[in-house]
Amino acid sequence: MTTFYHRYQSKLKSVGLHLLAWLLLYFLDRHYFAPRLVHDNAEVVFRLSLITWLVDISVYYGLGHFVFPRYLYTRRIPYLIGAILLVFQATYLINYYSFQWVQPYSNGYGLAEVSYVEKIWHQFLKPHGLLGCFTHLPTALWSYSWSLFIPTVILFFKGIKDITQYRNRALRLERDKYESDRKQLLLEKNNLALELDFLRSQINPHFLFNTLNSLYVRVVDLDDEAAEIVLKLSDLIRYNLYESNVERITVAKELEFIQNYLLLERARHGQRVEISYTETGDFQQHQIAPLLLISLVENAFKHGASKTRDKAFVRVAAHLEGSTFTFRVENSVSSLSNPAPQKPNSGGVGLVNTRKRLDLLYPGQHQLSLNAGEQMYTAELILQLEQQSPSPLD
Repeated sequence: MTTFYHRYQSKLKSVGLHLLAWLLLYFLDRHYFAPRLVHDNAEVVFRLSLITWLVDISVYYGLGHFVFPRYLYTRRIPYLIGAILLVFQATYLINYYSFQWVQPYSNGYGLAEVSYVEKIWHQFLKPHGLLGCFTHLPTALWSYSWSLFIPTVILFFKGIKDITQYRNRALRLERDKYESDRKQLLLEKNNLALELDFLRSQINPHFLFNTLNSLYVRVVDLDDEAAEIVLKLSDLIRYNLYESNVERITVAKELEFIQNYLLLERARHGQRVEISYTETGDFQQHQIAPLLLISLVENAFKHGASKTRDKAFVRVAAHLEGSTFTFRVENSVSSLSNPAPQKPNSGGVGLVNTRKRLDLLYPGQHQLSLNAGEQMYTAELILQLEQQSPSPLD
């Protein structure tokens, strides 16, 4: 509202200044220039000064606000020349008929070359007809000086102002473009830095995989269990870094990742934590978002088995019937070491992110239930899965 008011106020001020300038010009023409040039009675002076004043206004706004912005500033020169010639012809015709019109009111009417009006009519206008501005140079020069000299002076200063404004606008656009290009270059630089960091991150996993392979070769003949742990750890890292970089993966692959994780947890906790895993269903034909289940399993160890000194348990079960996938994780809760049992909404950042991913990837197609009891915490996820698309070669 404030911006509109300022624009309206500025427009009103501009209109007022224009009106004042044109009234001042008419006053000077009517009471100073025209009487000294025409040397005729008041009626002739009034009529000619009024017509000249109206022509000045029409030429100024016609050229300055219509022709120049469309043809001069956009460098459409042929159209500009055509428009100027048309204005020149129009003003000449106005002069022709206005002098013919005021003749009977002139003090020298019927007496050739006695008054200014009669002189112009008989020497320039009447002998050369309606196209005299193009066929007779003195007539063209007189018509220009009579009707177009003052608008030319005014338009000259307006042109300087407009060109300055256009130039400033072009400089602002160029500056904005420069700033936009600078931000684009900065963004590209940041992207290159990210790509470099990504390439560096690619080096570290390769180094890690090579180290794990070397470790596996060293222990495979000494300790089968340790070698198996190293192999599963390598598979775990490979899945995290490479195989999970897709929108969907088979449920079988995701559950294989869960089993590898459980194997490492068995090695870490030993006999203190009873870990079981069961599955029923054909998991090769359905797909799931990768790394969607791991937070439920991690939560069971982090907030359950790892926080008790007693014998604990973690039970993981996966079941698929039709397109309905059920994933259930149970973990023990020790009332001695952890008097406050896990709350249904506990689980930290992992479960929060899981909920967000479920809402985004499976809107209206999932149900996540968390149930905290005195001795056991249960997390159950029910998903409506997508069936894997058949291969084009099948």
